[in-house]
Amino acid sequence: MCLHGTVANGGNWGALAELLLARGRIVVAPTYGERGTAPLARNLAEVTDVVRRTLEITGADRVDLVGHSQGGLLAGLLVAGMVRGRPVFDGAGVLDDASVRRVICISASHRGVRRPRGLPMPALRAAVGPALADQIRLRERLLAERDGAVGVGGADGVAAGFPEVAKAVHEARATGGDAVALPEWFDLVTGADLVVPAECALTPEEYPGATTIRLEERLGRGVPHHLQPHDRGVAELVAELLGTD
Repeated sequence: MCLHGTVANGGNWGALAELLLARGRIVVAPTYGERGTAPLARNLAEVTDVVRRTLEITGADRVDLVGHSQGGLLAGLLVAGMVRGRPVFDGAGVLDDASVRRVICISASHRGVRRPRGLPMPALRAAVGPALADQIRLRERLLAERDGAVGVGGADGVAAGFPEVAKAVHEARATGGDAVALPEWFDLVTGADLVVPAECALTPEEYPGATTIRLEERLGRGVPHHLQPHDRGVAELVAELLGTD
């Protein structure tokens, strides 16, 4: 399941889909939420429904999620709901336990995005849609949590400022859920991305076993944000991480 970012579409995944289809994989790359511009809650509800219907139609027990930018954020929210057994947003639906095998995020906005200088929020919503505004507010909320370090993860605020999926994992473990089945997690990042910085990747402290891969180290070059889903080298790396099983 390949999830595009904001102001994008499922066709962005052509290079990756070609590689995976040649290996006999089933590839679903929906265009969701009015090209990813609709409110984040609506986008999550839509992709949750697509994942559930895909599992039902194919008869598969588990799905791999690949997400770019907002698509990676949505992948994390899907896993957060699965771990908790309840959706992040009311009405979004939830995946069955252990139905996600592996998550590969490409410059995912787990921690939101920066507010562009000089642009008020109403202008951003009018120009790009609610999804970008939601991701800006997410960043500001997580920063406020981190600075206050209260009200999240118990009295010591252990998960304050963590992305939602990391909070879900810590909540589960704090209530005796050490054996909860977590998907394998990879974040692909690059210093060439001026939209979502490499620091947005999940850390092993936040998500046990999380692996961060820098494109510069694997490809010998960085890739700008808008080119990442189309890049052949990125596609080959994602296909390698997905494996053949």
